[in-house]
Amino acid sequence: MRALSVKQPWASLIVSGAKDIENRTWCVLNRLSLPMRIYIHASKTEDTYDYDSLYPRYPDLMASLDFTKGAIIGEVTITGCDLESKSEWYEGPHGFSLALAEQYDVPIPCKGSRGFWTPPREVIHGR
Repeated sequence: MRALSVKQPWASLIVSGAKDIENRTWCVLNRLSLPMRIYIHASKTEDTYDYDSLYPRYPDLMASLDFTKGAIIGEVTITGCDLESKSEWYEGPHGFSLALAEQYDVPIPCKGSRGFWTPPREVIHGR
């Protein structure tokens, strides 16, 4: 299974099931077959601005999340790649439609990468 690195707080919002779309500048349709189950890796980099803008809008949700960084924190299924969406999370130009989010009780520490990548076997089998 492949992984996608996502900055916090977005990674935790995805695996919690709250965020139903992941914005990207590129689309996955030409590269992979959908639906596709992937790991969500929380990168070591975070979007500080986004924390500040999200807490006032979603105080209870944000307070309930764990913002672990540098680890695989769950899984989600990509069901499509949209050029437009009614999701409150959509900013475009492409959005990976997400479903069936699962948050791990214990994050799996590992280094991430750009685009879709395959985690080392020893990392995943240690889960």
